[in-house]
Amino acid sequence: LHTQGGGFASPYTGWITGRADWWKVLVGFAMMLVAGCGASLAVLGIAVGTGVLSRMGWRVGAAAIAVVCSLLSVILFVPTPAHGDVTDFGHRPFVLVYLVIGGLAGAAAATLLVEWSRRRFSGTRPAALGVALLVVAGLVVPWRVGAKVQQRWMPPYALIFLSPSAIAAGAFVRDHSAPGEQILAASEDAQAALVALTERRAYLSRMPLYRLLGAEAGASALARAEEHASLSPVTSFEQLKAFGLRTGVSWYIADTPATLLWPDVVTSRCAYCGNTVRVYDLR
Repeated sequence: LHTQGGGFASPYTGWITGRADWWKVLVGFAMMLVAGCGASLAVLGIAVGTGVLSRMGWRVGAAAIAVVCSLLSVILFVPTPAHGDVTDFGHRPFVLVYLVIGGLAGAAAATLLVEWSRRRFSGTRPAALGVALLVVAGLVVPWRVGAKVQQRWMPPYALIFLSPSAIAAGAFVRDHSAPGEQILAASEDAQAALVALTERRAYLSRMPLYRLLGAEAGASALARAEEHASLSPVTSFEQLKAFGLRTGVSWYIADTPATLLWPDVVTSRCAYCGNTVRVYDLR
């Protein structure tokens, strides 16, 4: 919402210039809903005026509010994907918002049509016929226009393979650690898979993303990567533990071939000892 229209003179840029972030999000998000949902919002506005939504039950309207709030939460809180596009995850859930609001608008319009049919014809058959014709007409559009729209364009983001040892190691750390503790993977967890498995924040992960972002975030990640590189070679568990004390890393996840070749004085101290992944408790 902060970047989409930044380079063009528009009412949006005039409304947000010099304003606080919360105002920019409020205005931009409202404009996005209007632009994306279109006539459905107008139908809902009419429905609210007629009182049909209250007659349908408050939970019907609450569902639409819930998905809108969920979308806003995704935009504000879900991390940036690895390729650096801050908008990527935020716009995809909008399809669900569109479907729910469009469905609610359709249900409200159909309910009004049924109520009118009962008053005018003392029955619902004319309303049912009208709704059926609208449904058939609506199905023609995706059938003719959308047949070849969907495609699987990026399998690497959809297929991230994890070894059984990595999954077990992640579960071990999650079960034996506290929420505020940090992890660090020897591989530096480029896809943040171990962050997801452990549900713990990482001292360093997704380094390719931070290289793309640059600025202060990139400089901080680079400094941490250099600190991590200084750990090699590991010759004793005390060296590993001193690294944890210095950096605040509580759990070191050894998930690279090189870490499997560490001396026995180190590998014998693993808290979780898998075939391809080992976990060291540095607390």
